[in-house]
Amino acid sequence: MHINKNKLDRYFFLFLCFFLTIFYFYKLYLEVFVPPTGDELNAILVYTSNLKTLFVKNYPNNVTLFHLIGYFKTIILGYDIISYRSINFIFVLLHIWIVRKIGFNYFQILLFTSFILITTFAVQNGLYIGYTFSSFIFCLIFFLIKEIDKKNVSYDKIIFFLLFIQFYNHLVNLYLIIPLLIIIFFSISKKRFLRNFIIYFSIPALAFYLFSILLTGVALLKIQQTDLSFVIEFFLNNFSEIFITGFEGIFFYKKYATAEKFNIILFIINLYQFDKIILSIFILSFIISILSLNNYKTSYVHLIILLHFITIIIINKDPSPRVFGGFTAFYLLIIFEYFRNIKINIIPDYFITKYIFLLILFYLLLNFNYYERISKSIYSENIFYQADKLSKNILHKNCRLHNYNFTEKEKKSFYYNYLSICDKKFSLSEFLAFYRSK
Repeated sequence: MHINKNKLDRYFFLFLCFFLTIFYFYKLYLEVFVPPTGDELNAILVYTSNLKTLFVKNYPNNVTLFHLIGYFKTIILGYDIISYRSINFIFVLLHIWIVRKIGFNYFQILLFTSFILITTFAVQNGLYIGYTFSSFIFCLIFFLIKEIDKKNVSYDKIIFFLLFIQFYNHLVNLYLIIPLLIIIFFSISKKRFLRNFIIYFSIPALAFYLFSILLTGVALLKIQQTDLSFVIEFFLNNFSEIFITGFEGIFFYKKYATAEKFNIILFIINLYQFDKIILSIFILSFIISILSLNNYKTSYVHLIILLHFITIIIINKDPSPRVFGGFTAFYLLIIFEYFRNIKINIIPDYFITKYIFLLILFYLLLNFNYYERISKSIYSENIFYQADKLSKNILHKNCRLHNYNFTEKEKKSFYYNYLSICDKKFSLSEFLAFYRSK
């Protein structure tokens, strides 16, 4: 019986990759238990649990379309925190699918994954927050732009719609959305750009943001009842105030409005303190963007990071370092694509080499301690260990919703565990009454 060694090797290698994927899932979500962070509790209780609040954007961490996935998850699987966090794992896998579609070989995929693993982006993968989702969308856009360059095919309609998703999900995505729009502008005819920009980006953005402005205005004015008749009457009697309050709440959120003006030294210091590797990746991608100025006629894609940095300066606000976790994979794609184009490959295409890289990745995973990583990250101050323990101790004895002189964070933790442990259905009016109780 003839055995195809190449086929056998391929299946064996893919089996080992599958094992590492399962191992990464275990290390992220199952090896240690990390209670929900404050941001996760806000996402679950304020946005994910009820359609009435899903499109409210009174805080910038409501990545609505990501939370819509969480909403359907809630209906099917309930309130277990691991299942919420596991949504991000789907998008981790989709990152790998994208880099494979781009044409990365096994070495490049393993190297790409290794870089991701040693950054804070890996910590963000383990939480129910939207950076992994946004990162995947940006990587998908990169792939589609490269397909336009390579095959001269029209993906601009899809790209515009994906950019709308990014813009509606999180305003800080503008730091990368604006450069991408400029690149598309120079890549296709101006008439087509204007038509598709209006249809697939501007109209859905205006429609969704108008809806969210009105809902956010109602929420910020602290409506006392949530039944439909009262909401409609409140809305009709206070339309102007609702619109202005909602608009200011979304586009002039106090954290953005009071942010420091952009200072390059402070920017580098903050990003360095957040993650030295992400800073290094950003600087390298920026250098590559500068070096690519001479070759812009063949492809505009490498100029994106230069425009990205200019956009940060023009918007003139000091961006939170954590948002760069969602840009990291995109920076890596720019770097890898540059070295692939200039035909520099320091990795020999030997049979044994891919297994060496696989061992390196296994070593990184083996030493990946999620509890230790998150405890040293900026997310550590936002984890309610004591509040989670307190609420569980009470609820395991008596599944009764009662305010035992709780602090604000203890109320959130208690109500979340009340839903999860006691298998209760979320009620917005009940949650608001409990949250506002003294």
